[in-house]
Amino acid sequence: MAESEKLVALKKNYAYIILNTEKEAPNRVMEYERQGEVQHEVRLVAGVKTIKKQQHPRDNSLRLMSWRR
Repeated sequence: MAESEKLVALKKNYAYIILNTEKEAPNRVMEYERQGEVQHEVRLVAGVKTIKKQQHPRDNSLRLMSWRR
C-alpha cells in the first residue's frame, strides 16, 4: 500500500511540474520577445547616434565655410 501511495504522489508531482512548465512557457517566450525588441531599439538608437556623430563634423565645417564667406 505504501508503494502505491508513493506512486500516486510521484504522478501528482510530475503532473504539477508539467502543468507549471506549460504555463511558464508562453511567459518565457513573451519575455524573450520583449528582450529582443529592447535590444533592437538599443541597436537602433546606437546607430542613430553614430550617424549623428559622423554628420556633426560635416555640419560644423559647413557652418564655418558659410561663416567665412
